[in-house]
Amino acid sequence: MSVWREVKIFNPGTTDWFDCPGSNSYNSHQSEKNIPWWKRKCIMALKIERVETWAASLKDKPGDLAAKLGALASAGVNLEFVIARRAPDKPGTGVIFVTPIKGSAGLRAAREAGFEMTVSLHTVRIAGADKKGQGARIAQALAEKGLNLRGLSAAAIGGKFVAHIALDSSADATKAVRVLQGL
Repeated sequence: MSVWREVKIFNPGTTDWFDCPGSNSYNSHQSEKNIPWWKRKCIMALKIERVETWAASLKDKPGDLAAKLGALASAGVNLEFVIARRAPDKPGTGVIFVTPIKGSAGLRAAREAGFEMTVSLHTVRIAGADKKGQGARIAQALAEKGLNLRGLSAAAIGGKFVAHIALDSSADATKAVRVLQGL
C-alpha cells in the first residue's frame, strides 16, 4: 500500500489553491523563513509504503556481492535499495538486502541467485523532502507509539530523502505506516 500525502493548500489573500506534490517546489537549501507559511506544510509531505525486502547470504570474499547484483541486473531488475554487510556472528559470511524485485524474470533470477523474500523482516519505505531533523522526527514519532526499530537506513540526495525502516512484525509495520501518515 502506497500513501502519497498530497494536499492542496489555500493561498490566503487570493482565491487560489496551491498544489502540494511533496517537494518539487522546495529546495532544501532554501531558508524556511523565505517560504510563505501557507506553503510550509508541503515540506513535510511523505510517501510511505510497505515494501518486500529480499535477502541472500554472501561469502565474505571479493566478487560475491558483484555476482549477486549482476544476476539481478542481467534479469533487468532495477533496485531502489541495497545494503550489504558482513555477518559478525558468522565469520567468512555476509548478507545482502534488496528491494524491489519485480516481474517473473526478476523473481526467477533472484531465487536462482539465492535471494528469498524475508518473512521476519517487515519494511516500510519513507520518501520526501530533505529537511534538517527529519530522521529524528520519524524515529521520535515511532518511539512515542512504542515501535522498536530493527534497523534504519536512509540517504538524502538532491533535496529529497529516502529511508527504509525494518520492524519485527507485520502488525508493527502496519502501525508504523499509520504513525508516519500523521507526520
